[in-house]
Amino acid sequence: MLAELDVVLLSRIQFALTNMFHYLFLPLTIGLGIIIAYLEGLALWWKD
Repeated sequence: MLAELDVVLLSRIQFALTNMFHYLFLPLTIGLGIIIAYLEGLALWWKD
């Protein structure tokens, strides 16, 4: 029989999924924001 899904196990699974998305998407969005700001600055500087 499979492991019983009690409240503690479900909570741990939810916490693991939340942390996984947090650690993946937070640095990605911060990095993309910095790159876009840099490229916008270059476009303004070169009047492109």
